[in-house]
Amino acid sequence: ATTDQKIQEVTCWLVQAYDELLEGWDSTEGESYSERYHVFQTFLVSFNEQRRPIMPLLTAMRRTPKLSDEQRALREAWDSLTEKLREYKVELDMSVPAPLDTVARWMLKTEKALNEEEGDPQDHGRAADEAKEKQEILKVCLEEMPQQVKTFQSFQNLDEYANMMVPSDKMDELKRRFTSVRVTAKYHGIKLEYREHRHTVLDLLGQIRTKLRVWKRPYISPEAVRVLLQEWHDLVNTQELPSLLEAALHKLKQVSERYSSKSALATDYHTVSQQVTQLEEDTAIVLEDVTTAKSTMGRVLSAWDSYSDGFSSLQAWLEQSSASHSHGPRPAVTPDSMAEWGSKQAHLNEVGNFLLESTDPHTSRSLAEELRRLNMQWAEFFKRTAFEWLKG
Repeated sequence: ATTDQKIQEVTCWLVQAYDELLEGWDSTEGESYSERYHVFQTFLVSFNEQRRPIMPLLTAMRRTPKLSDEQRALREAWDSLTEKLREYKVELDMSVPAPLDTVARWMLKTEKALNEEEGDPQDHGRAADEAKEKQEILKVCLEEMPQQVKTFQSFQNLDEYANMMVPSDKMDELKRRFTSVRVTAKYHGIKLEYREHRHTVLDLLGQIRTKLRVWKRPYISPEAVRVLLQEWHDLVNTQELPSLLEAALHKLKQVSERYSSKSALATDYHTVSQQVTQLEEDTAIVLEDVTTAKSTMGRVLSAWDSYSDGFSSLQAWLEQSSASHSHGPRPAVTPDSMAEWGSKQAHLNEVGNFLLESTDPHTSRSLAEELRRLNMQWAEFFKRTAFEWLKG
């Protein structure tokens, strides 16, 4: 048979199995717990045996980037069946006779807190909050554990007719799950703590980097730079994000060191160490960039103030000196004052050129044109004055 035919056969078998599962479940509606459990387990054992040959097919499909229509139908049939099996397993947990049902509910809640699902979240702030919330849930669950064990151990598993209410297989399964919770909880709390602090560090790095991108952009005006500097002060001194980042990184390093002391976590230690080292490097770069950004914005603002003052005073002096030139018979400008203003004009060009490199294209063009005109005015005045001196 071709691969497509094989896929269609498997899909057909999964759809039939799904219908059988529903039929078996519905047929035990209103029956005893033992009866429903027995029917479900019989189906599960048979299904687990028969699914073995098709697992390689499903595994290969997971690695396929683009599924064909036949493969998609198979995936949907598989997902529907496994989801229904999960749903019925939970139902069988929740419907055990009282007071065992409270133990089963506690078990489900605890196992959910111990669940490994993490993936690669984009929202690090939310991921940190979720990890923290799971730690709190887990803490409460573990505090309740001795009482749940007591309830489980003291459960009288016989009805009024001396029939077993919950099959011994189910009781053994619950006992195994207690052991699993006890063992897993010992190290999973560390994993959750690590996850919380790692995502906190990543979230803070993200927030600061977003601001850095704005602070590093070409500037449009001195007023805009003042606003950005105020933002910098808010982030550093009011929100204290760099301090929070350093504190979160410190906590992360402390938690990561506990990985080396737990044998169950030893396999993750190498990855964790690499992640922490990378975050240390990223943090050092970001904190240095924050300091540099303030320094750069301060220099730009200072240059702008210096440029504005220098420009207006040089322009005023040129206009005043030109006016006295045209009225007086002798030049009012001495070589000393000319040298002094020449030095100021050179400084103005220096800060002007620095601003041309630091500003956005539109502002840069306006400044360049303004400076060009003033330099022409200066050159003309210098020529005229030099000529007057020569005529002397």
